[in-house]
Amino acid sequence: MSYCANCGQELNDTDVRCIRCGETNQQQLNIKVSNDPGKIWWVFIGIFSPIAGFIIYVIWRYERPFTAKKALIGMWLGIILIIFFYVLIFSSVILIESWDYYGILQ
Repeated sequence: MSYCANCGQELNDTDVRCIRCGETNQQQLNIKVSNDPGKIWWVFIGIFSPIAGFIIYVIWRYERPFTAKKALIGMWLGIILIIFFYVLIFSSVILIESWDYYGILQ
């Protein structure tokens, strides 16, 4: 058993945060961070599903910070790619419509 450095609450060996004040248990946090390799495929999960990337980030931001950061990077890349493709498609449609209006496609 250990105790919270902030409020003195007794903590279990597996607690990452204090139940009373929310302060992080640095000893347990260091153990969890060392077990977090932050593999690159979490970026791809975030790219293909930005919502999943955000959820992974929110859930693991304290327990697995490297993995959470990779998922967040993937989320932002996914959002940027979605916006890029929407702009590309929208501009292509407008360009084709203008060609049709001026008779270029006939």
